[in-house]
Amino acid sequence: MTGIMVFAAIWFATLYLKKEISKPVLEGLKLGLLWLIINLAFDLILFLPKSPMQMQFSQYMSEIGAKYISIPVITIVLGLFKSKYT
Repeated sequence: MTGIMVFAAIWFATLYLKKEISKPVLEGLKLGLLWLIINLAFDLILFLPKSPMQMQFSQYMSEIGAKYISIPVITIVLGLFKSKYT
């Protein structure tokens, strides 16, 4: 699942950052943070309330949530590449 998430982050961030952007690193940061917030919000709705998939917040962050940190890292790095090589 992590591999699919990383692939999707690279693919969609590359598509997004192809457009003309004056500050690609800042745009990559904003994109990554927005993506991170959306993912965490959806997961918290599913995992924290009384549901069959319920788990403690600390367990969620150690098993699932921490992997989402890779999304802003990917989008920032792609923004850095864009600013350096275009």
